Amino acid sequence: MKTSTKKKQRIEFNTKEIDRSTHPVDDFFQYVNGTWRKKTKIPEDRSRWGSFDELREKSTVALKEILDELVHKKESSLSVEEQKIRDLYLSGMNQKKRNADGYKDLIPYITKIENLTKENIPACLAELNTIGVSPFFALHIDYDDKDSAKQVIRIHQDGLSMPDRDYYLQKDNRSKNIQEKYIIYIKNIFLLMGDTREDAIRKARTILIVETKIARAMLPRLKTRDPQKNYHKMSVQTLARDYRPFPWESFITHLRKERIHEVIVDQIGFTKFISKEIARLPREDVQTYLMWHLMDAYANKLSIAFRKLSFEFHGKTIVGTKKPKPAWKQIVGKIDSSMGEAIGKLYVKKHFPPEARKQMETMIHYVKEVFKERILALDWMDHATKTNALKKLSTLVTKIGYPKKWTNYAKLSIQKDSYIKNIIHL
Repeated sequence: MKTSTKKKQRIEFNTKEIDRSTHPVDDFFQYVNGTWRKKTKIPEDRSRWGSFDELREKSTVALKEILDELVHKKESSLSVEEQKIRDLYLSGMNQKKRNADGYKDLIPYITKIENLTKENIPACLAELNTIGVSPFFALHIDYDDKDSAKQVIRIHQDGLSMPDRDYYLQKDNRSKNIQEKYIIYIKNIFLLMGDTREDAIRKARTILIVETKIARAMLPRLKTRDPQKNYHKMSVQTLARDYRPFPWESFITHLRKERIHEVIVDQIGFTKFISKEIARLPREDVQTYLMWHLMDAYANKLSIAFRKLSFEFHGKTIVGTKKPKPAWKQIVGKIDSSMGEAIGKLYVKKHFPPEARKQMETMIHYVKEVFKERILALDWMDHATKTNALKKLSTLVTKIGYPKKWTNYAKLSIQKDSYIKNIIHL
């Protein structure tokens, strides 16, 4: 293997983190990380902490610096994309307006739920899915496991507000305590929306009953990880015929303008159950359930009062985090996850010069060359297998730092005056 005549950059292991009181043969993890673990505390707004979290924290601070720079620039000097990032950031950071607005930007969806009929349930569910709410089941657009050139809609078991079926089904003291706190969380959200105490408690109990029934129909998480048993590709017509009485064809038609021909059903048994359960539930229970999933999905993005309730349950009770993330971290994280390449372009310009990318590409080139040499030297591979292995190696695509073609956000509508409307558009 040829190497550059330039002085090589050394990658060194930080020996200061080693716990020399532990023998590496006895406990290698403790030997390597012991000192770091002793001196490192988990930040109060985190439930876990590690080296990758440290890197994420540094990049989050760097992104905030970029956003603050955009805020202080003249609007006339900003590109259209930079203006959208700036407006999204400012709408999120305007805490006074977010507190005054409360949940008013969700009222159009609340009204549709209040006017729900059995006939328009498919349209309502489709619209909720398009704004990030997943009642009764989850939808994912993913690559087809058996044809990676195609993207398909996958129907996956879901419909719970707590993280897993076990939170509803286990009867130990810890689980019962969490279920009781879940009831309190739901009740408090409805009280904040103006419900009477009696109605809020009734709705909370209804939701727990509905979600417990859904949880019982779910496969345990371990069984959802078998790719063969969780792959059932079919036409939309077959789905509509075999998974009645829920009108799947109507639901999928309302999802998007483009016609969808095929779907993948991940869990057959659950999908058959939920198709019948939606029809069995009284309309009032469906309304209560949909209202709850809308509010729970958006509670951590609304006013401080809603965010506090969401954190007390999802952050403190479920995850064990001591304090919520500062608002600016939540907003920067949202911008990063939804307009990542737009702000990433600015990050690259400031923190990732072309030379750094070239260094990484050179390193990966050498890794591939060594891999090639090792394949050719294998005595247990015949010539045909080596040829195929080298062919596969030659098709590996190197992706370092940023793409050759950036995502275009021209069609994305962002407003200065409403963070929630912006979230919905994202």
